[in-house]
Amino acid sequence: MAEAKIITGANAKGGAGKTVSVIMLSSELAHRGKKVLIVDTDSEKNISAWFDRCSENETPISNITLEYAGTANKLKQILSANLDDYDYIFIDTPGRMEKFQEDSFLVTDLTIIPVQACQSEIKGMVTTISNLLQIEEDQGVNIRKLVFNTRVTLQDRHIEEYKTIRGFLAKLKESDVVVDHCNVELMQRNPYRKVYSGYPSLYDLPDANNDSVQKAIEEAVIFTDNVVRYLETGSL
Repeated sequence: MAEAKIITGANAKGGAGKTVSVIMLSSELAHRGKKVLIVDTDSEKNISAWFDRCSENETPISNITLEYAGTANKLKQILSANLDDYDYIFIDTPGRMEKFQEDSFLVTDLTIIPVQACQSEIKGMVTTISNLLQIEEDQGVNIRKLVFNTRVTLQDRHIEEYKTIRGFLAKLKESDVVVDHCNVELMQRNPYRKVYSGYPSLYDLPDANNDSVQKAIEEAVIFTDNVVRYLETGSL
């Protein structure tokens, strides 16, 4: 098995959809037969709570293992011990930047940054990108960054906040700062919320044949394809 690809979810604002996005990506990859490890570095343990709810719901999670790392040393230990045993490792970070989690960004192959079309989420995205750029400067590294829109509604596409996201990233590009923006948008909020309530994946929901769930599955498949392609080729 090749060394695992490491994907870190980050946004300096809690509630942006980071943990749900990590669950969606990891569960879709697990559904494809990939071996996935999730490392929870958030003291609130939201993604660990998802594992617990699945257990309580008697819907065990297949092909995904969970570890918790509350310190830099623990994170390093987990990564070094598991790089050769998994296809993908996801690191779920809290809705704030803590010093020890800098190590997540130094080792990651890709940092995914979800953002909603509202001022507080956009501010969280800007703060996250600024922090990552500072780490790059301080450590002399390049951190690949991929922004994507979550919890999008058709109405969102007409508001100024929605346009601000792409405008901000375009200005960064003009300054030779590369932060890619995925065109796939996650719109089906309720199915993802149901998974988070205690189901291993969208495919395991009781109403998996429901139209909204099928649309969510389609979103998850396309988004995962984009992330995998971006990891392999550097382009979307």
